[in-house]
Amino acid sequence: MQKRHLATMTAGVVAVLMTSWAQAHDAHQAHHDMMAKGAAAGYKVSHARYTVPDITLVSSTGAPVRLQALLQEPKPVLLQFIYTTCTTICPVLSATFSQAQTRLAAQHADYRMVSISIDPEYDTPQKLASYAQRYQASPQWTFLTGKASDIQAALRAFESIYPSFNKMNHEPATFLKVGSGARWERIDGFVSVDELMREYAGLVRSGKSLAQ
Repeated sequence: MQKRHLATMTAGVVAVLMTSWAQAHDAHQAHHDMMAKGAAAGYKVSHARYTVPDITLVSSTGAPVRLQALLQEPKPVLLQFIYTTCTTICPVLSATFSQAQTRLAAQHADYRMVSISIDPEYDTPQKLASYAQRYQASPQWTFLTGKASDIQAALRAFESIYPSFNKMNHEPATFLKVGSGARWERIDGFVSVDELMREYAGLVRSGKSLAQ
């Protein structure tokens, strides 16, 4: 009788776990489908000034990095928020950065790309170093992690907070500017490397991000 009761309880637990997994999978798939539709619809460009918080993050080499100083360097800067275990949005964003490196270098020998992890509990400097290697990152591409509170401060500064701070809910966005006194151009959605370079070239040519 006890064995039968135990078997019934075990079957119930398994059923609950399978239901939870299915719900999580469906939510993940729905989010992925939504992103795919957004990509097909194109991307949105806007311009803004962001007040970068004076926080210290940690690079993939383990070195402390003042985010404010890094993003105020007098050079072109491109920025994204990613995490290394992401299987939908982040690989697309990072692949675009990876492909853009050579073309950016041809225009400006001195530029900076920055990828900030939104999953600092998992994304240690070592994890970011492996991720950087996967995308053949050049020395101009900086990967950052840090305390959760500091990552959230960076997300708020760039108006990139996502619901419930659940990393599965983050949206694809790329930020770029051409100088230390510049406004940022924000690209919401997925862009190809050709589209990114076109936006970048237009930004440089028109001077839209420069202080007026």
